[in-house]
Amino acid sequence: MKTHIELTAEQQHDTDTLQAVWEALPAEQQKVSAVAELIGTSEATARLYLDGKIPLNLDALIGFCEYLDIQPGSISPRLTRTLQRGSRLLACPELERLKRSLERGVTHGKLSDADLALLQTTVDRFIETSSA
Repeated sequence: MKTHIELTAEQQHDTDTLQAVWEALPAEQQKVSAVAELIGTSEATARLYLDGKIPLNLDALIGFCEYLDIQPGSISPRLTRTLQRGSRLLACPELERLKRSLERGVTHGKLSDADLALLQTTVDRFIETSSA
């Protein structure tokens, strides 16, 4: 199993920032096992994130930030942008309406013009959000 990946400059910045915050903790508070539990992974994998052997992902970022009681943006602006895009998408009221419209279409065997317009609006918003 390959346990070292060449990090991009942004990924290395994330790791360097995480390491600096981690190393500022008193030694007795540096509990990798507690972070691993928050991430839902092994202690060895949590250590790989911390040591920069593998790049942080969203789960790891959130787990470390939860343990450290800090905002994700203070460690990884890159992954925080991804979180923000995702939260904007999840907050899209058109998605719930689209879901109901599609369910109606499946039930009745066709989609109305209003359903198709809603689908187009939602797709357009998704594209706009994804490229932001």
